[in-house]
Amino acid sequence: MKLSSLSIFVFGLLIAITTQAEDLCQKSEIGKQIDLNILGSNGQKNSKSFVIAACKNNFYTANEAANGPNRLKFKASASDSKLVEFSDAHSDSEFKSVAIANWDVKKSELNFDRTVSNETCPPNQHPDPSMGGMCMPNECPPNQVWDPNMGMCMPGQADHSLTTMFHYNQFMVYTTEQGPRGRDAFSGPNMWMLMVNKKTSDANEVGLSWMGTIDKWTVPTSGTPELLQTGETNKSGVPYVDAQHPHSSPIMGLTFYDILSLGQNGQHKLTFFFAPRGEATAGPTAFMHRASAQGNSDAPLAHHLQDVFHITSTVVGAKLQIGEKTTIEASTFSGHEPSPSEVNLDMHNPDSYGVRVNQILNSHFTVGASAAKVSALDRGIGPQPLQHEMAYSSWLTTSHMIRSGQLDTSTIWGQIRNREEAMTLNSYLEEFVYQLGKNNFFGRVEVLQRTPQQLEIQLTDGSTGARWVKALTLGYERKIIERKEMNVYFGAAETQDYLPVEFKDSYGGNPLTSKVFFRVTWRKSP
Repeated sequence: MKLSSLSIFVFGLLIAITTQAEDLCQKSEIGKQIDLNILGSNGQKNSKSFVIAACKNNFYTANEAANGPNRLKFKASASDSKLVEFSDAHSDSEFKSVAIANWDVKKSELNFDRTVSNETCPPNQHPDPSMGGMCMPNECPPNQVWDPNMGMCMPGQADHSLTTMFHYNQFMVYTTEQGPRGRDAFSGPNMWMLMVNKKTSDANEVGLSWMGTIDKWTVPTSGTPELLQTGETNKSGVPYVDAQHPHSSPIMGLTFYDILSLGQNGQHKLTFFFAPRGEATAGPTAFMHRASAQGNSDAPLAHHLQDVFHITSTVVGAKLQIGEKTTIEASTFSGHEPSPSEVNLDMHNPDSYGVRVNQILNSHFTVGASAAKVSALDRGIGPQPLQHEMAYSSWLTTSHMIRSGQLDTSTIWGQIRNREEAMTLNSYLEEFVYQLGKNNFFGRVEVLQRTPQQLEIQLTDGSTGARWVKALTLGYERKIIERKEMNVYFGAAETQDYLPVEFKDSYGGNPLTSKVFFRVTWRKSP
């Protein structure tokens, strides 16, 4: 009798637990559509729709609308943050998770955390790193075409309409610096990017991109204050020292390109491009475009040793994209840098060349390297001897979801050989930004070589060799206004410089720089 009573009690308890678990599934949710903005590891946003199909054991499953290949599963709860698993199979009896993502219910945003399986995709599908490793179709079903903007197969014929994207980023910065070389000043560095694309056929796309700025009119004539910064000269040929030069206004870059889709399913791309002023195939992504540099108004001190090639004159080149992960680029260009104080679009004979390779290892890590031979790099007054420099660089970028925030980092090495009497200058950079809700925490560590001539320092012993300088920056910004395409941030940053003994007299020791700023962004995407 006791055993029977115990069995009934245990059985009743199990029924109660099961019933309680099943109660979390709401029948009213079945059939509802979930619209998600999926943010891939490369920063690209894709919109997808899923329809809830069932709920069992506290877990909802949803199928991709428009007969897409993906399904998702998430636990029934009232939380605004849900952990979502993706599968590439439609079968209700099998859910094979291939990727995990964090879903912000309030914003309808989904950020990929990691792939959960190294196994290959089913036949006729491939892993898409921009979608967190989700398996995507190689070919669309009949009467459907692949839409790269949506990242999915869509009904109908290929869309050959014109598409545009516009992004604007404006800083308003007040800087105060310590030491005899320090100054206090307001500055408004800014940039915008306009991209116009048109598909002329299923295998061809043409377009142009315009990188613009009005730095000439919003940045002081002596440049944005930044101790230890060097590079370029003003209209009179005087070098910018302890300041970041304004960029060429209003055209920082103008590039025309033609993209050919290759392979049976168009999985490879061959791009030909021409830029009267644009990015040569050398160095990492320029600082203003790096995810790891968001919120930091300063150019890296090693800008002219690492990523200066984003404003190169007369660039002609090609890029081969092999699948989703590998790109190989080559170009010829002019080493004559544009004058930041002139409104023009000057072109010169290509006298330099560079090659660059970029490899996506997975949804978290990307590596790359480049080499370039550069002639006549710097502008000066009067006849200048032709310089022949070699520029080398390598980099590692990472992107991870940590708790409910995203951490982006960049590690960069850059070297210039044959600069200033055959000297070799090295630089190392580590930077990061951690985005947590409306809060961005950012930082940068730099170790690089500077010569007394670059900083206009006359040493008592007359020596001219390069010395190592260091800089540590920590900053914070918070989003204070969010209005559809526009966001407004308020932030502050501190930079501590560390100088060799020979430079300390000129700078009054190891100077500290403080900044407060507003940042306004505006983005319009198709």
